Amino acid sequence: MGVQPSDLAGLSVDEKLELISELWDSIAASSAVLALSDTQQAELRARRARGFADPAATTVDWVTVRERLFGKS
Repeated sequence: MGVQPSDLAGLSVDEKLELISELWDSIAASSAVLALSDTQQAELRARRARGFADPAATTVDWVTVRERLFGKS
C-alpha cells in the first residue's frame, strides 16, 4: 500500500473524513463479496435460533445498551 500513516498526519479532519468516505464507497462498490467463515455463519444461525426461541430473553432495549456502553444509570 502506498499511503503511510505519516502521510495522513497533515490532512485536516474534513479531508480525513472524505478519504474514509471514498475508501468505504470503493469497498461497497467492489464486486468482491466478503464471505463469512463457517464458524461465523454457524454463530449467526445459533443466535438467530435463540432469538426466535425466546425473544424476551435475547432482547435488550436501547436504554440498557446505552447504560452498559457508557456506564450511565
